[in-house]
Amino acid sequence: MKKIIDIFLRSLLTDAAIAIGGTVYLSCPNKYLGAFLFGIGLFVILSFGFNLFTGKVGYAVENKPSYLGELGIIWLGNFAGAVLSALLITQTRISTISDKATELCNIKLGDNITSVFILSFFLRNTYVRCRRRL
Repeated sequence: MKKIIDIFLRSLLTDAAIAIGGTVYLSCPNKYLGAFLFGIGLFVILSFGFNLFTGKVGYAVENKPSYLGELGIIWLGNFAGAVLSALLITQTRISTISDKATELCNIKLGDNITSVFILSFFLRNTYVRCRRRL
């Protein structure tokens, strides 16, 4: 039970770090500074060994079937962290960042499948290399 709680809390904290990075990115008028500060959120996740579902799901084929249960807990923790973070941000004066987030989502959702497929390889390989160095 202690292991499940630890996995869930690390997943919840992961999304808090992503939410902080995303909020800073969307709030910052300088897109380069915003991207740099968002990267710090990802660095925190790697440094503290937090559980990001998209970083863990690729290892499902290498692990025992019980790992799928851990992935479920990680997904729930990430989801809960995202919902909690979003609820907290909507209670602040910077809740207007949703317009910028909507614009970015529309750009990404308008991307073609080939572009998304190619980008998935580049981003996944970058994450794995960074994780191995830590």
